[in-house]
Amino acid sequence: MKRGTDAGVPLYQQLITTPGTQLPQLRLDLHAYAERAEDRWVLINMHRLREGDSLEGVHVDRITPEGAVLSWQGSQFLLTRE
Repeated sequence: MKRGTDAGVPLYQQLITTPGTQLPQLRLDLHAYAERAEDRWVLINMHRLREGDSLEGVHVDRITPEGAVLSWQGSQFLLTRE
């Protein structure tokens, strides 16, 4: 399985197609990565979020140059622009 990052975090796009997965539908609309964590943000399903924020039970763990590493029910995954 192709991984989203070198750390081995799976891609959201792969997880959502797995039978039985009940992840909410997520779309990364905008992605603003900056060196300083306080300057990073993402727009997911048209909601502006920063590291530490949550939306529909999904937590924004960190924002990376590739996208947003999110967690849901104990599982991490990477959400990227499609």
